[in-house]
Amino acid sequence: KPCRTNWKQPSEFISPCKSEELDYLAACADYLIGRVVALGGDADFQIGEPWWWDNSYIVDGAPCFYDPATIAAYTAETGLSVPTPYLTRTSSDFSAPAQSAFVHWLSDKLGDSTLYIRDAVKALQPSVKTMILVFTPQVFSRPMLEIVNLPVAHWAHPAFDILQIEDYDWVIAALW
Repeated sequence: KPCRTNWKQPSEFISPCKSEELDYLAACADYLIGRVVALGGDADFQIGEPWWWDNSYIVDGAPCFYDPATIAAYTAETGLSVPTPYLTRTSSDFSAPAQSAFVHWLSDKLGDSTLYIRDAVKALQPSVKTMILVFTPQVFSRPMLEIVNLPVAHWAHPAFDILQIEDYDWVIAALW
């Protein structure tokens, strides 16, 4: 079926809340890693730039948390409705208990989804070396994004063999 990518929000292709899409990613990784290994290469697998998109690079910084799969998963897992009013900017105040709980749940979903993919790939390719890539200019641009896009408890050692940091925006701007 045709789909939209993360460059037109919200994504209708990959969501941390859709296991069939995570299974698709794991199957692609298994195939590609299998091909590399068959050709004599090393079994390396990077989960690169996993995040909840925020539209800061495209439009207005509106968080992309409100796709149907995420709303349904939140309700199913917590028994609560997604809090309203919706957070319309990543700079929005999320200090209300319901909003804070939702933001932290989003972090857990991202962490869970990356571990799900990691585990699926390792089950198919046991010798794989796993890596997680963090794009720090996005993660550290707002307190909300640091919570939702840096699930430290999920990514702490020894969850992944290698932590990769990408910060080219800061390097280009000489923001040392």
